[in-house]
Amino acid sequence: MKLYLSADIEGTCGIVNWDETKLECEFSQHYRTQMSKEITAACDGATQSGVHEILVKDAHDSGRNINPNILPENVKILRGWTKDPLVMMAGIDESFDACIFTGYHSGATCNGNPLSHTMDIDYDYFKINDE
Repeated sequence: MKLYLSADIEGTCGIVNWDETKLECEFSQHYRTQMSKEITAACDGATQSGVHEILVKDAHDSGRNINPNILPENVKILRGWTKDPLVMMAGIDESFDACIFTGYHSGATCNGNPLSHTMDIDYDYFKINDE
């Protein structure tokens, strides 16, 4: 099996302030490390379930948040922000069997996450599985 994993940071365990998501803030390193550990745990679980190939998209801000040195060997990482129209799902295609999201958060105005927000992109319609 082949897995696609898109990773954001605002839903990562422990994050409660916008400064904790910013690469230039020294104390944000703790939360980027936590993000990397959560991704690694998801990849380990997927591998134990029969997944042999994993592509991880670093989907937060500049795409330079994940420590690639702690990821399992069967993981490739897509870093940086691309011009791909799929934005936070850049690199996904029909060859993937499954998709996992880590570190995601509630949409704007939703309760339950202190960093809930919605990304404004130029798309207003998505079709999934012909629906």
